[in-house]
Amino acid sequence: MENEILPSADAKQIARAFYDEIHKTGFITQDIPTSILYEENGGSMFGFLLCETKTGERVCLKAFSGKLNGSFMHKDFVPPCFSNTKFLELEEEYSPTLHLLTDRINEGEVELKEERTNLMLECLEKTKELYTFYSIDGKKHTLRSLAMPYRYWRLCNYQALKLSFQKRL
Repeated sequence: MENEILPSADAKQIARAFYDEIHKTGFITQDIPTSILYEENGGSMFGFLLCETKTGERVCLKAFSGKLNGSFMHKDFVPPCFSNTKFLELEEEYSPTLHLLTDRINEGEVELKEERTNLMLECLEKTKELYTFYSIDGKKHTLRSLAMPYRYWRLCNYQALKLSFQKRL
């Protein structure tokens, strides 16, 4: 198997076969109908990682974004890189207030936007702590330690966009 950055033809074929199969059968898994993808908040992104073991065996890991049919865990898909329990606790801590602020903003209290944004960013930073990864040397990392804070990312994107307009790129 070649070492490629962009998806290989084999990975594309696997993704296409999955797409064709779920549309033909109407099911993502034996017990999850594709109709859930079209419900409110039902969309999901599917990913396929084609791997090769030390012995040359090819393995395809399947994943999905967010929750699928209300759950992070499903047979035939890799589990998330975080503790489901800790994520649900964090969701329980922030979700009610975020929804309340959103409702109030939608009712005209636009001055609450900054408060909601700050709370959302606080929640996002705590969420990044839940994702854990191990490097080849066995060191544990969190998404937060690997990613720049959202405020800086947003600023960098703004600066890049401003520069592109100035340079007419």
